[in-house]
Amino acid sequence: MSRYQQLISTGIVLTAITGGVVGALSGLALDGFVTNQPVLAIAAGFLAVLAGTVVRHFTVFASIRGAGPGPGRLIIPGVVLINATIAAIGGGLIGYFVSLSVLNPPPAAWIGCLAGVLASVAMELLMIGYRARSP
Repeated sequence: MSRYQQLISTGIVLTAITGGVVGALSGLALDGFVTNQPVLAIAAGFLAVLAGTVVRHFTVFASIRGAGPGPGRLIIPGVVLINATIAAIGGGLIGYFVSLSVLNPPPAAWIGCLAGVLASVAMELLMIGYRARSP
């Protein structure tokens, strides 16, 4: 079992916690600017995914291969940005609809927190699939 496989659950927990905190703060910060709540959820989800990816990169991956990317490697490859967009849209909208079922009308921090957690977990699942090697 590789070191990355041993740290998958740690990466998911770190990303989910970071996503919840950044999503809630993003929801609060964007509340006055973005009046459309589904758009607020997607924006909070995207910011949470980016923050979770950075935290995962500099904690989990830094412990595996040393600090920073190797020579000639990008920190954020193109497929990661595509996965982040998919996760932000899907997780943000699911977070918005879940927040509607719990509280009506939901506060912006609650929308952002749920959107951030769900988008971050979706991003982790997409990245696990991206890094998996077929036999």
